[in-house]
Amino acid sequence: DNDCRWLFIAHGKIPPKVDNTIRQTVKISINGMWDIELYDTFSGDVKKLHSYVCGGKTEIIRVIHNHDSVLLRWTPASEECSGGDWQEEIVLSDYEIQKTASVVPITLEEPNVLLLDYAEFALDGGEYEPSEEILRADNILRSRLGYAQRRGAVVQPWTINEEKPEHTISLRFRFNSERKIDNIMLAAEDAEKMTITFNGKTVRNDIQGYYVDKSIKTVVLGSIVRGENVLELTAPFGRRTNPEWCYILGDFGVKLKGAEKIVTEPVRELGFGDITSQGLPFYGGNIIYHLPVNSKGKERMSVEASHYRGALIGVYENERDCGKIVFAPYRLLTDAPESGIVDIKLFGNRANTFGPLHWCVNGDPWVGPNCWRTTGDGWTESYNLYTTGILSAPIIGLA
Repeated sequence: DNDCRWLFIAHGKIPPKVDNTIRQTVKISINGMWDIELYDTFSGDVKKLHSYVCGGKTEIIRVIHNHDSVLLRWTPASEECSGGDWQEEIVLSDYEIQKTASVVPITLEEPNVLLLDYAEFALDGGEYEPSEEILRADNILRSRLGYAQRRGAVVQPWTINEEKPEHTISLRFRFNSERKIDNIMLAAEDAEKMTITFNGKTVRNDIQGYYVDKSIKTVVLGSIVRGENVLELTAPFGRRTNPEWCYILGDFGVKLKGAEKIVTEPVRELGFGDITSQGLPFYGGNIIYHLPVNSKGKERMSVEASHYRGALIGVYENERDCGKIVFAPYRLLTDAPESGIVDIKLFGNRANTFGPLHWCVNGDPWVGPNCWRTTGDGWTESYNLYTTGILSAPIIGLA
């Protein structure tokens, strides 16, 4: 490339073991005498590397892990490089390992979620039919009215002529709670067009905001009562209307028993493991794990968190962003904490909130509209959830 050369090295395959670090020490050499710069494709940093000349070749040594790639710029040099950065590695034997509790306090950055995807349903104010998954109920009613089914090859709504819906659909959701929960919100598409009744009381459909997507609007419901709760929604129904799953948001836990969902006490602590069995089966927001750390006058801290299911992990102390953990070797080197608390944030995803949770075709890497509408042995009435959370206690080292 004009006066320089570029060398890019990357793995050709997805690492077979997600949680385990595979370490390779690689010698890279090119004929001639060169200055070498590392272009970090994640941080955007550029730094000169330490190199040496041997047998007419310029050589560097790099440690490469499972997910690493290396982008190097080689510029002709008149003399051997006398400076540059060595690759810094965390050697755990230099650190005093501090045992982390198996259960720690946590903070949720969003309200917890109760998924409402099964409902009794009725057309045009008629008798309610037995409870059915909402997209399947939509299929049933569309068949009766001669409407096209909503599937992977569905015509997009904006290609259908605008028309005033001639019908209404009513949905009745039932769920149980072990305790009274105040300050509950409903999140639903087209909430402003709905007639809403909760536990026998009419609810004003004044829009308060939205949940994740601006189309999923929120309405104040009031309080969940101990025992059975009943939510009834009535909305216009036509060729262009699309009944969808709804959500109840608030400070509570959710316990699953097969397809049955039970509201429980709020989640204030978690063990390191799958959160879907610890009161958060449908939660997709960020979770902050609060870890007590006694720095004992040490100056440096290493944090290792290799077993996690989420987007990435952030490490914080008070307002200080210590850095992120994403790829092998899943370690972060930072200053020792002064406060005695290190916050480990798992950045979430929406797989267990909006994903095809009744889809049972394991091993299929592709997800499309029909995955929400499987039949036969590709369908489960209960929930096929995605493992989520920090699955084992982070390893904290001090030096």
